[in-house]
Amino acid sequence: MDSQTSLMELLEGLHDPRRAQGKRHPLPALLGLAVVGMLAGMTGYEAIVQYGKERGWGFLQHLGFTTKWGLSKATYSRVFRRIDVAEFETRVGQWIAARL
Repeated sequence: MDSQTSLMELLEGLHDPRRAQGKRHPLPALLGLAVVGMLAGMTGYEAIVQYGKERGWGFLQHLGFTTKWGLSKATYSRVFRRIDVAEFETRVGQWIAARL
């Protein structure tokens, strides 16, 4: 992996298992917020959501969010139950390792 690859580029490659009607937020945006929140010390879904909301709409847009509404703890719970968590962890680990 090249150190120029962004976190968002890595996350875009993950399979999104949600149905079309369940995709209120882009998967890379949700996962990007989770990574940034965890790096900032957030340890739960509610804390990650609050972290994003406190940073403001501009921050969320930068991560790829397209709508202000619907970001919730339940959204993260559903997403993390459905994605390939091992692949997510591998990609994030590679991204971090490329920066060390």
